Amino acid sequence: MKRTVFMVLVSGLLMFPLLGEAATKKVPDASATRIDFFAYDEQKERETEKPWQRLRVMVFGGTGYPEMDALDRYIDWINTSYDGTVDHIDHYWHCGFGIELPLSDGFFAGIGYERIEVDAEGTTTFLSATNNFSIDLEVDGGEIYVGKIWPRIAGSLAAEAVAGVGYYVSDYSERENGYHISGDDKKPGFRLGGGLAYGISKNLALSVEVNYRWLKFDEYEDGGNVIKFVTSEPVEVDFSGMTVTGKIRWRF
Repeated sequence: MKRTVFMVLVSGLLMFPLLGEAATKKVPDASATRIDFFAYDEQKERETEKPWQRLRVMVFGGTGYPEMDALDRYIDWINTSYDGTVDHIDHYWHCGFGIELPLSDGFFAGIGYERIEVDAEGTTTFLSATNNFSIDLEVDGGEIYVGKIWPRIAGSLAAEAVAGVGYYVSDYSERENGYHISGDDKKPGFRLGGGLAYGISKNLALSVEVNYRWLKFDEYEDGGNVIKFVTSEPVEVDFSGMTVTGKIRWRF
């Protein structure tokens, strides 16, 4: 009997440290193992995923506020000279899509396509006759860009910065009843900006960006000849200015 009691006491002394360790050991938190959309730079994820599995498809749309000084002066001249009602172009809409590849340490690279369409319409009066007047602008372009994401600044909210360079083709068309001139121009463009992104899930995120764009067309040509405003100045269209863009990103 004494031997049995002695063995129980010894067993208890040997098990006590193990029981204490078990008591202080925390149960794994399921939320701590969650990998949200912007946590792609974690070591485990880099080791287990292949590059194509981390690709993101992105679509975007938004508005821009261009510095159309030359075009506005031309429209003012039309309205003054021909009792016109043509509006200024003070903003435009743009949309596009792209593919992004996350790199290490929160950096990413992307390539995208963008489309811009905007017009100015109104009427002019000449010799008591009212005419319809319109200027139509179209831009198509491709861009390569790099960025940096700082994930989880507040929960699933991330901050990001981006810089891009692109090449753009623009079409200019001006009509007034039977009068019509048109031409195209090709120019590089640049942008810098940043914004906030929210990871809805591991594979879906929404973001809002504010950028400043540098993009001006001033050599529209038709058959090799530079087209001009009626005032004999070369056509100049400046899309430089701030843009506000919303994005949806899907991650493979």
